[in-house]
Amino acid sequence: MAQNLSGDVPFLRSPEKDRSGEAERLPNLAFPEPEAAGRAMRDPQFPIFEMVLGRPNFLPACFLEIGAARGRAVCKIKTWGVDFRGNPGEWAGTGFMVSPNVMLTNNHVLHDAASAANATCIFNYQVDEANQLLATKGFRVNPGRLFVTSKAVGGLDYTFVWVDGEPGIEFGFINLDRRALQIGTDEFANMIQHPGGEPKAVVLQENQVKWQDVVVVHYTSDSEHGSSGSCVFTNEWKPVALHHATGKAKDPALGKFLNEGIKLSAIAASLEAMAQDSATRESAETLLRMFKGTDELMGFFGALGRTPPSPEPGFEVVVDGYKGEASDIDVGFWNIEWFNQRFDEKRDAVAKIIASMNLDIWAFEEVSPESTRKLVEYLNATYHVEYACAFSEPGVSEAKQTTTVIWNTRTVTGTRETWPDKVEEWLRVDSRDFDDLVFEAVEGKVFDRYPGLFKFDAVRAQGQDPFVFYLVPLHLKAMGEGSKRRRMASKILAEAVKVMIESGHDEDWILGGDYNAELASDDFKDLLTAQMVALSAQDEAGGAMSYVKSPKSLIDHIFLSANLAKTYGADDYFIVAAEKTIPGYIASISDHRPVLVRLSLNALPPGGPVAGALRSPGYGARSPALEELIRRLENGGGPAAR
Repeated sequence: MAQNLSGDVPFLRSPEKDRSGEAERLPNLAFPEPEAAGRAMRDPQFPIFEMVLGRPNFLPACFLEIGAARGRAVCKIKTWGVDFRGNPGEWAGTGFMVSPNVMLTNNHVLHDAASAANATCIFNYQVDEANQLLATKGFRVNPGRLFVTSKAVGGLDYTFVWVDGEPGIEFGFINLDRRALQIGTDEFANMIQHPGGEPKAVVLQENQVKWQDVVVVHYTSDSEHGSSGSCVFTNEWKPVALHHATGKAKDPALGKFLNEGIKLSAIAASLEAMAQDSATRESAETLLRMFKGTDELMGFFGALGRTPPSPEPGFEVVVDGYKGEASDIDVGFWNIEWFNQRFDEKRDAVAKIIASMNLDIWAFEEVSPESTRKLVEYLNATYHVEYACAFSEPGVSEAKQTTTVIWNTRTVTGTRETWPDKVEEWLRVDSRDFDDLVFEAVEGKVFDRYPGLFKFDAVRAQGQDPFVFYLVPLHLKAMGEGSKRRRMASKILAEAVKVMIESGHDEDWILGGDYNAELASDDFKDLLTAQMVALSAQDEAGGAMSYVKSPKSLIDHIFLSANLAKTYGADDYFIVAAEKTIPGYIASISDHRPVLVRLSLNALPPGGPVAGALRSPGYGARSPALEELIRRLENGGGPAAR
């Protein structure tokens, strides 16, 4: 007879605790959909949250078809050996395919490679309308190909394991989704399972969510031993959690027992901690590529840079990752393209992307002050966030195409700064003022869009070192006609940063946006020789990227000052995983994809950022063309008479 393992698996969050007081600590928030909650659900102590979504009980007829398709990917697991408690025997559980060859279940079902090697996955173990068993098909588990687990006690009680024979091709698989706000309190938590190791069963009644936090969700759905490892779904059959335990409920109104599932978003955060350890990186990144969506509470970059490398991160490591907001700054640059002319058409989609990606700062190119201001008003009213905005050229027409920035005031403070008079003069020059520096025939303003200067300061916890940096959003002349102007812009920007640093503004610098040329064009070599560092995907083959952008976005770049330019695995500023990709649906908004970077501040040196790194030997080396340009600018080489 199979053993019952579920009774020995502890809850991560005790259902015996009276949480009624906690439920009142946050108001019910009516968001258009769970994924849209964004930063409004953040809290340093992580109280629980509720969302009243007001969804009706009417369901489309396809609900039954979709549920049946999801159910095909669910299997019974049979195995034997020594269980996670150390007792010999045989036992059963539930699992579900998440790719053609990879299955997800609980650690307490398959706790080690030996129990996994002894396991068989049985698909189609269910009855028909005449209560007759259907023909089943079994597949062997192969932990030698892939086995990633987190302990049932002290961990998150999950196991990913390879299954030979590609059952996911024949029976389908469930696409994992890492959105943390997928389901709301009082919504329905549907389960497809093998209770007691018996034929497949579905729970669609008496199954409401009663409580949740960032790691777990509690619900009243029925289960038995053997149900461990089931997937918990919304009423739209979107995967939410991995069912793993049953416990007593203190509140009689909730019933005698509650079930607990580990949120898929928390499992993804756990894998990101594993991905920062060289011993587990490859397997963890393989699994992370199976997750879709963005964790609205973590932001686009998830737990990256917030959690210490760990071959098996536990519950507290994941919780700490959610608490790590003050330990990083996420910055995005995005050319939305004619946003002001098509504001009403694009507003909702752009706002949804911004809310779900949950960055600290966005710099926009080819927008107007009016469209940016209206976007911020809409974001704050609809998503209950607190964005502010500023424009590169204050005082210009509200409809003018320009560059702008918005930022989350809960995480950073920002101001528009003024360039020194000398730099200001450089930024207003025309390429026709320097006929002896001919690169091509096309002439005009060097900076078609004025490069504004913005200063940001991270909102840090008491006792933490400050982190202050300058940001310059850029939109340079288009590819086919502006190489000369782009090269001159590169020279001017390099010298402008140098002037600022030498005048005491020695904070870190970020220059990003639409450069309108590939790095290989050499249009930006003067920025590089000035010890600015161009982020690129060149190290992707090594298991990481220095930042994230679509492979098609070859003309959008981010340059960092040298003291920000660390690579994957370093202890300081930025760290990004290879599995991170820009969602494909953004292509419907703009031909340009955002370029994004996380500045991870977990391991700032005791004295804060490295001061004056740009003054290191070699910074002042200039090409003859740059020397001539600077000489002309400093000697009053202003706009020529027309």
